Amino acid sequence: MPRNIIEKDSYSTYIFHDTLMNIPVGGRHFIYNSLLAVAVGTLYNLLPLQISKGLKKFELSGNRMKIIKNNNNKKTETHIYSY
Repeated sequence: MPRNIIEKDSYSTYIFHDTLMNIPVGGRHFIYNSLLAVAVGTLYNLLPLQISKGLKKFELSGNRMKIIKNNNNKKTETHIYSY
């Protein structure tokens, strides 16, 4: 079970089995996604440290969920899908 969950605009962290898990993107949904990755990694007998190293490498795909500031300093998220 994760504990000490910290959610920020650009990243999130939590502790899993005494190992710090870093998700290098913001958003609660990415915390949920990472917990699924932790569960799958655990099923495949990966150590928490191995899972943590993999989560740190996560990158968003291009043109998706980018935060753009306009001239009025307002934030906008893009949702552009390219196939």
